[in-house]
Amino acid sequence: MSEPSDPKSETEPTADDASELPTEQESMTDTDEESEVGSGSADDDSGESPPEAKAAADAASPRASKKRHPATIGALALAVLGLAGGGYAGYLKYSRHRAEVHTTNLRLACERGERAPCSELCQRLPADISACLRLGTVLSKLDDSPRDLSRSVELFQKACSAGNSDGCARLGRAQYNGTGTKRDHERARGNLDRACQEGNALGCAGFGHLLLFGQGGLKRDRKRAVKLFRQSCDQGELRGCASLATAYANGFGLKRDEAKAYALFKKICRQGLDRGCVGEAAMMLDGKGGAPEDPEAAVKLLEKSCNADGVDGCAYLGMAYLMGTGTKKDPKRALEALERSCQKAPPGGCALLGELHATGQGAPPNPPAAGRAFQRACEYGMPEGCVAVAQALLLGAMGMPKDVERAVKLTRQACDDGSPAGCTQLAGLELQGVGSIRRDPASALSRVRKACDDGHPPACTVLGTLYAQGIEGKPDSAKAHGYFDRACHGGDGNGCAMYGAQLADGDGVKRDLKQGMKVLAKSCETMLSPKGCAMYARALVLGADGKDGMKKGAQIAEAVCAQGDPTSCVLAGMAYLEGRGVERDRQRGTRFVLLACSSGYEPACKLKKRLPADLVKKVEEEVSRAAPGASAAAPASSGAPPGGLGPFPGLTP
Repeated sequence: MSEPSDPKSETEPTADDASELPTEQESMTDTDEESEVGSGSADDDSGESPPEAKAAADAASPRASKKRHPATIGALALAVLGLAGGGYAGYLKYSRHRAEVHTTNLRLACERGERAPCSELCQRLPADISACLRLGTVLSKLDDSPRDLSRSVELFQKACSAGNSDGCARLGRAQYNGTGTKRDHERARGNLDRACQEGNALGCAGFGHLLLFGQGGLKRDRKRAVKLFRQSCDQGELRGCASLATAYANGFGLKRDEAKAYALFKKICRQGLDRGCVGEAAMMLDGKGGAPEDPEAAVKLLEKSCNADGVDGCAYLGMAYLMGTGTKKDPKRALEALERSCQKAPPGGCALLGELHATGQGAPPNPPAAGRAFQRACEYGMPEGCVAVAQALLLGAMGMPKDVERAVKLTRQACDDGSPAGCTQLAGLELQGVGSIRRDPASALSRVRKACDDGHPPACTVLGTLYAQGIEGKPDSAKAHGYFDRACHGGDGNGCAMYGAQLADGDGVKRDLKQGMKVLAKSCETMLSPKGCAMYARALVLGADGKDGMKKGAQIAEAVCAQGDPTSCVLAGMAYLEGRGVERDRQRGTRFVLLACSSGYEPACKLKKRLPADLVKKVEEEVSRAAPGASAAAPASSGAPPGGLGPFPGLTP
């Protein structure tokens, strides 16, 4: 007879019951690994169980129980939830780890300049703004991959809108330069100002540039500009250092200090900024600021810059090609380099480009193109460009209508903004009393003396001319000679012309014809001064260098006449009328005289009256048939423009 069953076996789990609980719980995790652990229990040791053992196990199993204790059910539920929750939390932790590793790898690749990783990070929600900014910077640079300037501007805008000051600074630079978007100095001002106020060094360098030239609706404030350049440079922004060096080189907002300028240019060149190398090269061309005078090495630096994306060196390279400094003289390559500079990095090269177009260096004369180049230089804040535009407006030249008052306004504005070139020209207007400017010799003398003292060599030339003419009552040739000497050694070709003429004539100094002719030749052929060429031509035509010199003088006079100098037109006319160094040609000679008279040059008109009436009438009829309304025409020029590029590089934000 069987023994009575224990009542506890129906209500309480046994040891065997407990041994089966993990198996049931493990099956709920739904993982292959845990399922395998649960399935390999007793069957692995003994194979198939005996019927008696199986029956006993079935009887002891919780599934066979009709009634469970509440504590048992609670324990089971807690165990199930605990195990399931622990597995999901582990999965989440593992997934997060993998995502973090992937993001880190993307960021590292983006920092290396790889476009795809930057793009993926930028397109996320929320976007990785630093990746957007990095991608925009990469897309704006010229490398093995094509640039996408429009896309870079969109990315800078996205970064700026998200409150990133560097994005605002880069957006402002693009708007200023018109790269990837429409050029808009007003909008550039807003973004650069915003970036600078947030302490961004690049933004301060750009905003300082606007202040330096009074652009974007700002009033020119060079002292504040220099303060921002210094602040930007102190923060490690190399563009700010380049602008500070430029200020030292030109005396913008502080005392001119070429030694400090050279030291800064050299330092930032070594740190990899192209415009620093351009500044260093520019000073090496003639050994300024303690730089070694090494034109060949300077040209190599300039060629590297011009051939690269920055093109900052193209203006100085064009000058080197034009003058044959450190390289072979090549006017055509000079014109190409200057055109690239003016288009890609204005105002650099624009003023000199205008001079080349005006005088026919590297290409036939093109006065309208000259006017456009000067206007572009003026629009980008280059005083020399505005002064040239004013000169054209005074005469109605270079495709511009005559507009004396606008010329006066431009000249006065240039002077008010602190431009020595503008003040020098304003002094000239005050000496004559032009338009709304009344004649005031005292004011003119004061202006031009200050400009000369501020280191503007052309002003010293004007000052010397005033003393030679007796501005203070009696002509003082000796005092004039001192200023001409100062101007010449300062690099002004017109000053060398006056200095050479005094030596050749023995005016205010001991006569030295040979040295005087040498200085005149330098002012014309090397320094590219129209005044120097006019004086040199006159000396040659008058026989200062024999018959061979007369021919050369006649050719130079023709070239300078084509540039609009009436005295040279008369000189060329006299050479042909009298057969000085050229075959006598009365009609050609008369043509030059008529050209000078048509410009209002009184000596030419007096000479016209002395010529045979029938000869004058014949030439006038020929001119009228060739070009109705024209008074005369001169041969294409082979003369050269005055030198000078204005400010040193580094003025693009």
